[in-house]
Amino acid sequence: MLDGLIVEHGLGENNGNCEGEYTTTKRTITPGPKTVARYRALKVEQTETLDTSTRKGDDCVSDERPGPSRQFELVYDKGRYVLSGKAEIDPLFSTIEIGER
Repeated sequence: MLDGLIVEHGLGENNGNCEGEYTTTKRTITPGPKTVARYRALKVEQTETLDTSTRKGDDCVSDERPGPSRQFELVYDKGRYVLSGKAEIDPLFSTIEIGER
């Protein structure tokens, strides 16, 4: 039922000699109360981690720090889950199609 929702995504670059940046996005899904259509709303918490690697002499040093976090709610609408209300569209956020059983 949740096919198509991206729950972890990574994107980055490295010069092949240690130096680079990498961003990891993770999403945690919590079911909310049942709605009129008997499907639960889904509360999604998104966190990012920013990782920067630099060369210090012969060592490769990594600095990991938290990035921005966001919260979304997905609601059931006409056979799929969509972002509720006026949530900002995130190109990495996919809809969830509900197939026939």
